[in-house]
Amino acid sequence: MTGTDAQRDAAAARPIALVRGGATPEELAIVMVVLARAARSAQANDPPRRRTSVWVERARLARRPLVHGPGAWRSSALPH
Repeated sequence: MTGTDAQRDAAAARPIALVRGGATPEELAIVMVVLARAARSAQANDPPRRRTSVWVERARLARRPLVHGPGAWRSSALPH
């Protein structure tokens, strides 16, 4: 669990406190439903994360970057 996950879980565990006003239980229930739906729709709107293909990752590691400019032909034959 990362730090941001722990912070998110701690924030979700905190109860909502009514600071001012005299809301009825029905009004508080409506607020809870609206907040829950807003959170659910925010999660649904997040684009799905694409996993990097193992083949792409390995291809990137297998080849060194090409050297350009004067002396490039010489560096292509020398081992690194």
